[in-house]
Amino acid sequence: MRILMPTSEFPPAPGGVSAVAWEQANGLAKLGHEVVVETLDFSQYGAPPTPEADIDIRYRLIRAKAIKRVLPLSIHNRKTAKAFRPDVVLCPQYRGTGIPAMLAAGQAKCPLVMYLHSNEIRTELSNPLRFFCVNKVLRSAARLMTNTHNTKRLVSEWVPKLDKANMIVVHPGIHLHRLQSPTAQAEGIQLRKEWLQKLGVKSDCSPIVLGSLSRVSLQKGIDVTIKSIASISRTHPNLPIVYIVGGVGPDAEQCQEMVREHNLVNRVLFIGPINYPNNTAFFNAIDVFVQPSQPYKVFIESFGISPLEAQACGKPVISTDWGGIPEAVVRDKSGILVPVKNQQAVEDAILKLAVDTELRTRMGQAGIEHAKQFSWEKHAKQVEEVLLSLVPKSA
Repeated sequence: MRILMPTSEFPPAPGGVSAVAWEQANGLAKLGHEVVVETLDFSQYGAPPTPEADIDIRYRLIRAKAIKRVLPLSIHNRKTAKAFRPDVVLCPQYRGTGIPAMLAAGQAKCPLVMYLHSNEIRTELSNPLRFFCVNKVLRSAARLMTNTHNTKRLVSEWVPKLDKANMIVVHPGIHLHRLQSPTAQAEGIQLRKEWLQKLGVKSDCSPIVLGSLSRVSLQKGIDVTIKSIASISRTHPNLPIVYIVGGVGPDAEQCQEMVREHNLVNRVLFIGPINYPNNTAFFNAIDVFVQPSQPYKVFIESFGISPLEAQACGKPVISTDWGGIPEAVVRDKSGILVPVKNQQAVEDAILKLAVDTELRTRMGQAGIEHAKQFSWEKHAKQVEEVLLSLVPKSA
């Protein structure tokens, strides 16, 4: 089967949407399909990772921003569709490439399949023209896949004319064997030592290492976590809690300034980007994963790949009872889910896990069991089944 994948987010670009696109391309290629990826040039984030399978990745350097990229992306995708003659067009997210993907499928006279994360649809609702476009693209798709049941529900509400029977939930996955490998665990031990050394914290005081790995933005609740640690440092000054923030994002400077204002430079460390999939050591180096995501502008936390990866490494999670997070974290079993924008609840959860080693261990074990249900291999097989159901058996 020949599969064309137009996507505006792909490694080395950070984020969960980028990770899903990467895993879909690799997973389908491993299953023996011919995959061509049409994407943008993301060299500003570093060198692209090496594919695990034979994939034709075409990084396009397009200077235009946002909506203005649609025309050049459409031209590239239509040309590729004409030459490659795909049996199906799989678009890993609507934002930026929904229209080019639809036009490419029309050029190739083949089915279009969309994979949706919710945020990229919500951003289109306030503008009549953009809503018209998203409505047209989604209704033209032969099949719609969503990353969670919550996304399926929301998209059905936002675009009510869609056929719910045409929407299939396919959860993202993780690489359990990589995250739990002896190499990842050894690298995690070394990485933890380096962090503590930079913070000037002695390892013999048994510090509790909290970690976040995401876009550094207010929507991920990093500001709430910093404020919670500031409060804990005042009420429990001898409790050795440190916080490691991995990633890049629009609010990095604001969060770093907050650290300076609260005099937390010896407790909070920003380590910059960790490009997917080179993140296994991070999760093995921390004790608790913290991501109290919150509504911010039109943002919705549609799932939670990083919390799931942390659970695979036996790390309890503190996050919010919101969006698709409850599908990634088992409430009161593998993690603590708190109300959104509730600093006191985040603070209480941090303290609860920081002082109770047995609870951390119990939740960590529950997280490992929960994470076993998710894998990128399973994800690829489910996507493959959807695509094959639309393509003639001779393809």
